[in-house]
Amino acid sequence: MAQTTNEYVRLPGKGFRRQSLFSVVRVTSRLYLGADHLLLADCSGGFEEDYRRLYYRDIQAVQVRRTSRGKHWNLFLGASILLTAGVSFLSSDAAWRGSWLAGAVFFLVVFLANVLRGPTCIAHIRTAVQVEELPSLRRLRAARRVLARLRPKIVEAQGTVDAGMLSGPAVGVAVADV
Repeated sequence: MAQTTNEYVRLPGKGFRRQSLFSVVRVTSRLYLGADHLLLADCSGGFEEDYRRLYYRDIQAVQVRRTSRGKHWNLFLGASILLTAGVSFLSSDAAWRGSWLAGAVFFLVVFLANVLRGPTCIAHIRTAVQVEELPSLRRLRAARRVLARLRPKIVEAQGTVDAGMLSGPAVGVAVADV
């Protein structure tokens, strides 16, 4: 029997996007590293999949910027911890006090998980014909790991540009560290 090799390597990160504003179906998005392209796979509900190939030779820029989404979640979760813990200490019944404390512990665990995952970001990849959001790159740590694996592939496909070859402003792949 012939041995098969895996053509794609799954990249870190997993994200979600909505199909439309009023849709209840969440689409799971993942990135895969191929030999000559980046594969963006969207799976909705396990029944429908959508694939987009972004060839390394066509990539003009990978844009990653920090967002304040994680800080907003931390603010909300911190307020929830304080509220539930405060209500538990004001409660005179032991059963209610225990249930409110359990809620505070739940919010504390989610808060710590959010802090440990690191800062949030949003990533886009630009080609000549489109700008595609990469929903699987929502955390800065994962985005940096993906960029470290993607940069050599893009340079291999496009080559490098010497400063002496340029007569105008710099043109080429813009993959900057965040």
